[in-house]
Amino acid sequence: MKTRVILGISLGLAMSSWAYADAPGNRPAAIDPTRLGSIDAVLHFCRHIDPDGSSGYRALRVAYFGRHSDRAFDVVEHTPQYHAAFTQIRGVLGAAPRDWALEGCRAILPGRGGHQR
Repeated sequence: MKTRVILGISLGLAMSSWAYADAPGNRPAAIDPTRLGSIDAVLHFCRHIDPDGSSGYRALRVAYFGRHSDRAFDVVEHTPQYHAAFTQIRGVLGAAPRDWALEGCRAILPGRGGHQR
């Protein structure tokens, strides 16, 4: 149950910002290390169990955080807050049943999985 809640919340956050990040005139906000670590953990997990969707998961990261330089992401990825969030979420997701997790991951990608049902 805990795994489903974390995956659902994390993926929901990613999807809720999809349109906002791509809207004209929206400038990327500062990157929150805890949020980046949490979303990265989910997307890393999804890329691992669904390699065919890798490009889509990378696009979700850009959609959520906007376009920042690689340097900006590198700085945030080296913070203790990022590492703590990534480790915590990744640990919980590692216990998820594979079939359920695969379905959840595919459901967030446009044109694949749950959105077509």
